[in-house]
Amino acid sequence: MIDDKTCRFELGVLVPVFPLLSSVNHLASAVGRGWYARILEKKVNWLRWAEYSLSAGVMTFIISILSGVTEVRTLTSLMIMNVTLQVLGMMIEVRKAEGAPRSDIVALLCVAWGVFSSMWVQIIVSFYTVVSDGSKPPTAVYSIIWTMFSLFASFGVAQTLYCFDVMSFASYEVTLASLSLTSKSLLSWLVYGGILVNNRQVVSSRDASGG
Repeated sequence: MIDDKTCRFELGVLVPVFPLLSSVNHLASAVGRGWYARILEKKVNWLRWAEYSLSAGVMTFIISILSGVTEVRTLTSLMIMNVTLQVLGMMIEVRKAEGAPRSDIVALLCVAWGVFSSMWVQIIVSFYTVVSDGSKPPTAVYSIIWTMFSLFASFGVAQTLYCFDVMSFASYEVTLASLSLTSKSLLSWLVYGGILVNNRQVVSSRDASGG
């Protein structure tokens, strides 16, 4: 795992970024009602995917660092896979809106799920490899890994259900917005409350004891 000093610096700087990006996205949707109405009509929300490319990238970076992924090449590949995943998500939305054959959409969904699985296998394997080597991460890190995995997977489940006409585009939009708010809020609170505050308390205790 990363040490306390590195953890405080990196997470303290990065955590506010993804809620800010999400806020800009939702503010644009709320202010530009006519523009958003056209998005609902066309059934392709490109701004959402652009925001996810950035915000989910920052979130993935934080989760990867906490899981013990520190090699630059691996981190870079995870960031590239995240952007690829968002592009695939937008392509699926576009093809669905165009009325593409179900087989084409299913093929894209399979590729997207493959990219998602590749990302999370690396993160989870890295985390438990570090743990098996004797590292003792804060309990919050376990919660972050599995909570974020479940929420990130839920985005794919929602899109899969939409592609199979289980939900309308409007319901799909509301579901993704709710998942986005939930995942960003939870990650922010888990990082600040479970890691940063805990690290400060540990450092303060050491200082008070003269250790």
